[in-house]
Amino acid sequence: MGMTRSRLKIIFLCGLYLSMSGCSTVSVSQHMAGTMPDICAGSDTPRRILVLWGAVWRNNQKEAASRKEIADRSITAFFNSRQCDSPATVLDSWQGRDAMMLTDAEAVEAAKSQPHPIGKIVFVRIEELGPFIKIYLSPILWEGGTNIVMRVRVLDAERPAVEADVTTNWIKGGAFVLRGVTSLDEDLAAALRQAFHPR
Repeated sequence: MGMTRSRLKIIFLCGLYLSMSGCSTVSVSQHMAGTMPDICAGSDTPRRILVLWGAVWRNNQKEAASRKEIADRSITAFFNSRQCDSPATVLDSWQGRDAMMLTDAEAVEAAKSQPHPIGKIVFVRIEELGPFIKIYLSPILWEGGTNIVMRVRVLDAERPAVEADVTTNWIKGGAFVLRGVTSLDEDLAAALRQAFHPR
């Protein structure tokens, strides 16, 4: 009996190791209104982007504060890297108000208050950012991975007018896959690339 238990333990640990290092696939679904302008293309004299972002979590969201830190870090890095050539100002609040609570008219006011001319205003609303696991009563015992849901709205700051409204549901995972929070920076960067460089 002791030998059997040892073997079962070894089999379980091997299965757990394989599941955590197993193959993951990426699936992306998007719902788009308007046409996403190539705001990250840049130019000889690019107009700045004002990025207003925030997180709107579900009621039972775990570790909301740490996930907001991850989102802040990843969004700021994306818009200030070679992935986006246009210079950007990234804010999660303006005049003491949460960026997600601003109306379009207030966002235009925020753009006009910046020291440099703003060409585009980008709202980034993070709704889901984290790992998930689903347990099944079938030969596939579990399915796991990471899931990012975000809504991006782009306004032309000069007209002003809404140019695009895009919801992206980005999932990386699969059967017998376990992923933790350590990959969320990289995963959110990938989801942002998908939103702003869908081609």
